Parts: sequence; C-alpha cells; structure tokens
Amino acid sequence: MMIAQLVLAAALGQSAPAIQAQRDPLDTYNVVWTSATPAAQGAAGSMPIGNGETGLNVWVEEDGDLVFYISRTDAWSECDRLLKLGRVRVNLSPNPFAKGQPFRQELLLREGRIRIVAGEAGSAVELSVYVNAMGSDIRVEGTAAAPVGVMCSLEDWRTERHALSDSGELQSSWTMRDAPAKVREEAWESADVVESREDGVVWFHRNEHSIVPLTLKHQGLTSIAEKFPDTLLHRTFGGWMASTQLKPAAGKPGTLASGAPVKAFELRVVTHAAQTDTLEAWKSELRRAGANPTSPEAARAGNAAWWDEFWKRSWIFVEGDADAQRVTQSYILQRWISACGGRGHWPIKFNGSIFTVEPRPTEGQPFNPDWRKWGGCFWWQNTRLPYYPMLAAGDFEMMDPLFRFYEATVPGCTARAKLYYNADGVYFPETITSFGTYANGDYGWARDGKSASEIDCPWWQWAWNQSLELTQIMLDCASYSGDERFLSERALPMARETLRYFDSRFARDAHGTMVISPTQAVETYWHGVVNDAPSVAGLRAVTDMLLALPERIGSKEDRALWSRVHDACPALPLETVDGKPVASAAEKFDHTRSNCETPELYALWPFRLYGPGKPNLDAAIRAYERRTDRSTVGWTQDGLFAATLGLTEQAKANLLARSHNSRAAFRFPAMWGPNFDWLPDQCHGGNLMSGVQLMLMQCDGESIRLLPAWPKEWNATFKLHAPGKTVVQGRIQGGKVLDLQVTPESRRKNIVVGPPP
Repeated sequence: MMIAQLVLAAALGQSAPAIQAQRDPLDTYNVVWTSATPAAQGAAGSMPIGNGETGLNVWVEEDGDLVFYISRTDAWSECDRLLKLGRVRVNLSPNPFAKGQPFRQELLLREGRIRIVAGEAGSAVELSVYVNAMGSDIRVEGTAAAPVGVMCSLEDWRTERHALSDSGELQSSWTMRDAPAKVREEAWESADVVESREDGVVWFHRNEHSIVPLTLKHQGLTSIAEKFPDTLLHRTFGGWMASTQLKPAAGKPGTLASGAPVKAFELRVVTHAAQTDTLEAWKSELRRAGANPTSPEAARAGNAAWWDEFWKRSWIFVEGDADAQRVTQSYILQRWISACGGRGHWPIKFNGSIFTVEPRPTEGQPFNPDWRKWGGCFWWQNTRLPYYPMLAAGDFEMMDPLFRFYEATVPGCTARAKLYYNADGVYFPETITSFGTYANGDYGWARDGKSASEIDCPWWQWAWNQSLELTQIMLDCASYSGDERFLSERALPMARETLRYFDSRFARDAHGTMVISPTQAVETYWHGVVNDAPSVAGLRAVTDMLLALPERIGSKEDRALWSRVHDACPALPLETVDGKPVASAAEKFDHTRSNCETPELYALWPFRLYGPGKPNLDAAIRAYERRTDRSTVGWTQDGLFAATLGLTEQAKANLLARSHNSRAAFRFPAMWGPNFDWLPDQCHGGNLMSGVQLMLMQCDGESIRLLPAWPKEWNATFKLHAPGKTVVQGRIQGGKVLDLQVTPESRRKNIVVGPPP
C-alpha cells in the first residue's frame, strides 16, 4: 500500500495487520509532546511548521490557549528587517488545556501538520494546524466531543510608529546598525492596521517610507540608482483571518468568536506580501488569494500529498544505537525546517529562518519577536550552507530562491563594479541587503576623505569568492537535475559575469598569471594577502567545470573567456612545513588571524580540488591536521573536511556533537544554536545535513563513491541524488551496501564503494 492509502485506511477505521507491518519509518521521528508548554517557557516551547513561504511557531499554553506566531520570507520593513506578521491566539471554553488534563501534540511529518488532542474522554478536543503547501493559507481545524466556545484573536505589538533608537535594537536592522544620531531618524517602522469586518479580520503593515534612497546616496550609488530597485517602499504584508463558524466579536477588534458553542470549526488565515502602488491594490490581491477556498478535507489531503511526495524524494535513516537515532532525527528535522521556510521569494535566513521568537530565551535581549541577531542582511558564507544538502536530497526547487535573489541583484552589482573599480562583470558583497547594497554599517558611516569604493569593514572588505561559489552551486544544480535550460539560461550567465569580473579587475604577471590583489582569505586573514586560496580554488573549480561541458554548451565567446581565465589561474597555494608541502591560505599573507575559518581547505570543500587521486592530497591532510581552530558548531567546516578526506572517526565525532547542539531552553529538538549566528541556526543545520551526506556518498566527476567515511557500526537505508539526474538507493549493513538500485542503470558502473585509498 502507498502511504496515502495507509492513512486513508486508518482514518476509515479498517483493521489491517499489514498496515502495522508496513509502518512508515518516518513516523518514528514525529515530534510528540505529552504536556502543554509551561507559561514561563512561552514561544521557546513552539513547533515550527510552514509551506515554504509562510511559517508558524506553534505552541499550547498550559492552562491557556493555542498560540502561534506567523512569519513570511518577504515581510521586509522600512528598515530592511524581516518582521513577524503577528500572533494568533485560539481560546476554547471549557478549556481542554487545563493543567492535569490528558494532552498530546504531535508533528506529523508525512502529512505536514500538527495534531493536538486534549481533554478528558467525553469532552476532548482535537485540533489540526498546518500551512497549506498548495496555497497561501494557514488552517486551524477543530472538532470537539462536546460543544465549546471558540475565540480567535490577532495579537499585534506594532500599534504605533516605532523608532529603532536603542543601539541594541538597531542591530536587528544591520543595514542601519551603528547609525549616527543624525541618521537614526530615518530608522523607523510604521504601525500596523487591524480592521474587523463582516467577513473576518484584515490586518497589514505598509511601508510608506524606505531606507533604500538614503543607502544609495550614502554609498555613492545615486548615478546608478535605477539599477537597485527599492524592494521596501510600498511593500505591504499581513493577512485575512476568517471562519464560517466564527464572526467578528463586538467590542473586541481583531477577534472572531462563535456566537454559541460549536462541535466543529475551521479558522483560515490567508497571508500575503507584495509591493503595490496603493493599499487598495494590495487588499484586492489578498482577497483574490483567499477567494474560493478548498474544503478542509481537500486542503488537508492536498497538503499531505505534497509532503508525502517530498519525503519520498530522498531519505537517510541511520540505524543502530541512540547516537544513530539522534543523527537521523537531526537530519530529518533540519530538512523539515528547510522545507518549511525555503520556498519563498528570498533565501533562507541563516540567522533563524522564519522561526525566530523573542530573544529573551536565547541570549536575554529585551526586545520583541521582530528582533534577530545580525539583522536582515544575507551573509554569503552563512546563507550558502542550507543549500548544499539540497543537491543530494533532490530538493532542487528549494534552491531557486537563492539563485533568484542573487540574479536579481546582478544589474546593481555589475554597475557598482564598474563605478567603484572600473571592472566588468559582477561581485557580491559578503553581507548584502535585501536590495543588493552593502549594509551601511559595514560600508562605514564616517566617509570624510574617503572615495565611494573604500569599504570600511575589514572582515570581508576584499573578499571575492562569493560569486565563484554561487556559480559552482548553480552548475552543480544543473548537473544534478539534468536541467539544460537552467544551465544555459541561468548558470552560464552567472558564470559569465563572475569570470568577467576577475578577468577585468586583476592584473597578470610577466607569465600571464592572474595576481588577485587586493584580496583576503575570507574573514580570517586580512593583511598582505595575494592569491587567496578560496578565490584561486573557486576560479579553478568553476573553469574546470565549464570546460568539461559538452562543446555544444556555451557560445564561442563564453568558451574563450573560460579558457582565458583558466589559463591565467594561479596555482593552489602551498607552503613548506618541516620539509613537506601543506595547503596554505594564500600565496602571500600576514599570518595574523582575525577569525576561526580554515581558508587553506576551501580547495577541499566546497571546491573539491583535493581528494582521492588528485594532486597534493597529502598537503590537504597535513593542513587539516595543523588547522588552528577546531569547532563543531555553526558555519565551521571541520566535519565536512574530515568526511571529504575519509576520516571516519573525526567526521562521526563532529556530527554527533552537532546533533546535540539544540538549545536546552527550547523544546523542539532542532533549535540549533545560537552559536555564532542566531537560533535556529541554519548554518549549523545545513552543515549537519551535508556531513551525513558526505559520510555516506561523495560525487566527483562521473564517480559516485558510497561509504567514503561511514562508521561500520551504523546501518542505514538511503535514497540520494547524484549528478547526471541519477538516483542511488540502498541499504547499508555491516559496512556493506545491499539492495543497491541506481537510476539510470547505466550509472551503476560509476559506483565505487568504500573509503578513498
């Protein structure tokens, strides 16, 4: 039986021993709570759920109500902060959540919904909460054994214009962080508007102000301002809360209530965000989004079908001891969080995705749920990490928001490269606003005596590897998915603009070799750097991939560019230690460290230039053994380095440490961090997923190596994707691969089993 058939049979009350025998292994990892959330814990006791664009943090208060925050990936404020839409409270009377009553809250992963059952027999209530994967609406469906009064209220804390005058609160904008007093008056956000109507409650936040013009002027970009569309001005976001059984409550704005107790009810919350010339245009779009709703049964079935297909796409179930189960749970729940917040109009926010809550339980800051550490900007070194595991998982459509965001900024970034450096092509700042500029605090507020091209932030002032890595990921996506149209129309144009920048920006020496300077080795080495390892490795990896494409791919001009840059690439930097070569961070650099990255090994991961059968593998191993900083949290890559080198025990130890990183103050098992970034830390979760995948399977050219760093004591079942539109599925038992299936079958000849020699 298919999973959907099993669920249907169970719903119909059919007795079928075969159903139990075929129990879905994913069900083992449903998150189950048998008590409501203590009042003192609040939103830290929430479950994340979403449809990729809209997300909820859901919890049930002990002796209280069902509560959830609503978020979207595109709810950008006037100050470039990603705001919540609001909070909804569902009150039931009599209260089934009273202390001491039976209670069960379960995240049904296969169905993509939260099921809550509470109360004594005869008065029990069952609630379903989900965000429709096939639409834009949130659904809360309730049934009761005995009639209950129902009241649903929108709770909104943005009730008046608010200035981000507190320096700590201003950090959550980041674009405006550390703004001097004369500029801070621009850092404000308007009040929300809540309207109760006959057909429900409509509320919205509308930006009639934007910090984009100030930013463009401050960064000397006025002459090319048209290249940077204002993504903030007139952006409006909010929702429409409605119910057939509930009507606006007299004297209670923002509240719907049942006129009399009911045994069943459905609450729909339609969310919407868009830039419209007028408020009325936005309201019309919201109405259209919420018009002609599907029935609860059809909505639930469609949502479950989407999630069922998602989970069938790929899986890894590690079998064995408690550690193995913890790794499986961590992998599954991180993939869940990525899918719940990863199909929107902007990339996944590394610092919490759309599942942040008020900061007090994380680090104690006294701000509301709109606050997050590191604010609204996208850091490339962080933003990329949730996307790498999507390749092997086959979640290609979830990678599109990352690509679309950077593609949208290309016109502004290329114009800035010409204006600032008289260079062609594109480079992306390490930290980039939602509209494509530097954050003003990173760019620098004190500009007297400085040219527009002087960037103050030394952490990544001269970092250039961002566009190279983005290009590699896009080429990988084309290879894994087999999508030649994506390759030709999107990956190759990004490659073209990226290589044009390096080709035009940096001089050649007497031998025709590119001299990449000024530059730095990511955020760790700033001074005296020439030919940093990440940029050199990125150039080599990207041009190798491009030149390996069939001759029919790419124009004559493209291929000339690929060859020219490839031939000009510097050698991967090496240094000699104790008479032996060791991978180095750069050809030349001052060894003063400013961060805890290991740039000398970026050629190993992500750029895959070191490895079995490749030159200087011993130099990479020595660099790994000699690395200065060692870490198991956040964006650090030690576990990925170990797995890529086939160092099984070190990769396993790093993975286990990562799987136990969920913060104790939070109830959901995958609330990683805050580590370097925030909570839930998506850098950490993405790294964890990549670590499991690299231990199980690594792809290089035509080769697909299974079990390159897999512990013999762990069994597993898996289904993963590989380049060439390939799917590899099987079972691991006692260090051997059994029941191997390879699609297409012609790729079976490329399978290699075991660690690298």
